[in-house]
Amino acid sequence: MMPEKREERTLTFIDVVANFGFSSIENLFPVTQNFENNSNVIHREQLGDIISIIENNTSYFPICIHGGAGIGKSTITHQIKDSLPEYSECILFDCYGAGKYQNPEDKRHLHRNAILQLANELAKKIGTEFLLLQNESDDIFLKELIKRIRDGVDILRNRNPSAFLVFIIDAADNSVTAAKNNGEKSFIEDLVNIEIPNGCHIIVTSRSYRKESLNLPNKYTDVELKPFSFEETTLFTKKVFPRITSQEIAEFHKYSKGIPRV
Repeated sequence: MMPEKREERTLTFIDVVANFGFSSIENLFPVTQNFENNSNVIHREQLGDIISIIENNTSYFPICIHGGAGIGKSTITHQIKDSLPEYSECILFDCYGAGKYQNPEDKRHLHRNAILQLANELAKKIGTEFLLLQNESDDIFLKELIKRIRDGVDILRNRNPSAFLVFIIDAADNSVTAAKNNGEKSFIEDLVNIEIPNGCHIIVTSRSYRKESLNLPNKYTDVELKPFSFEETTLFTKKVFPRITSQEIAEFHKYSKGIPRV
């Protein structure tokens, strides 16, 4: 790096990353996020209540949003993110990965992948330290994440005293299923049981019948996502079928039981 050697050698970001044992920048973000981009979503009536639950969760217990298949759990996670105050920060984590969670090479359920992704997303968005550990024990990864959560909350609250940090772990039950299928442990089971630092909300989504598999602590906030109301069904069907009749809307709502994916 001497001035006269500048044309011969340049120290790049990849050089620094490689010094910590990572072959590329992608290794710092090992979990691909594959959320579906659906243009036909509607504003859920429950959204306001969920935002209120988050803002009033002063004990910072984990929050579990659950419901049946196709009820819109993934969709509402994006609506939550977009509805939070702009001075706060929200990080989404996709446990489903468009089905990739089942692939033997994916392993997004492991601490070393999931927590690395969460910590480095936090670093990228807020400016906390990057997590550069590999092949450490699960407890080390958890301790390092907790440290960065505290630092992240401090950074946010230096900007605005009312700020808070939100992690939304979507389809958490799929992570637990993948771990059990491989004889391993999902990071979810530990993440929901850590002593969550003040200023941080951890939200997980799950199918209702799998909720118990998450190993939630005794104290957590339970939010059941309800099917579409008739008004929501009306808005949804008219976006897809502008000429739909009132009778057809009523039949659609009856036979779908308020779950459009049916």
